[in-house]
Amino acid sequence: MSDNPTTSVRPTASGHRPASAVHGFVAGVAGLLAGVLVGFIVGANVGGNWMTEVSIGSWRGYEATAWVGAAAGAVAAGAVWFLVARRRRARQAG
Repeated sequence: MSDNPTTSVRPTASGHRPASAVHGFVAGVAGLLAGVLVGFIVGANVGGNWMTEVSIGSWRGYEATAWVGAAAGAVAAGAVWFLVARRRRARQAG
């Protein structure tokens, strides 16, 4: 920790430095991208092997289910990020 109190972040009683909002945002974006990627891959796998006749707009088969999987992965990752952020705020408040 720096000796300059204006530029340093003081550790909490447990010795950990609190994370900034930027860290939370970056973690949220990384988690969202990971959720989209996993959903896209799983959706493409499902559509390519079992749901080959599915059609959404101009997409068919693995293309259609890949985009549905990507959207589902984004929603799931966003929900996890929301729950983690809510739990973290509750811990910091109490």
